[in-house]
Amino acid sequence: LLIVGRPGWRSETTIARLKAMRNEGVIWLNDLADDGDMRALYRQAEALVFPSLHEGFGLPVLEAFASGTPVVTSNVASLPEVAGDAALLVDPENAGDISSAMRNLVRSPGTREQCVTRGLLRARQFSLDRTASETAAVYRSVL
Repeated sequence: LLIVGRPGWRSETTIARLKAMRNEGVIWLNDLADDGDMRALYRQAEALVFPSLHEGFGLPVLEAFASGTPVVTSNVASLPEVAGDAALLVDPENAGDISSAMRNLVRSPGTREQCVTRGLLRARQFSLDRTASETAAVYRSVL
């Protein structure tokens, strides 16, 4: 299990547990400075598991989709809207839901392929040009 990300607020206990589990196959990468490294991790991953409780947009979900990586993510905040029907949505506070979805992706090639196909399509719906154009249209409508 590879965990990527900087430590968050009040995460000292969690980080200590992650470090202690290194011999059990849990690896924590504090931060990746190179976007190329992150893209390589997405491409090689069995899945992105992103059970965020508070997410402003969900860029990691779109990055995984664009890389052909299936996604398990939260059914709360902005994530269902970003993921659409391309990810397996779970209760982020229910470890059973999360582990069941992870097993489903590993054990069901059909589910995995469906998530990859839908994810690639979903990623194409989001682009910097489209975002800029739609943002400008909103500004024009209120000015």
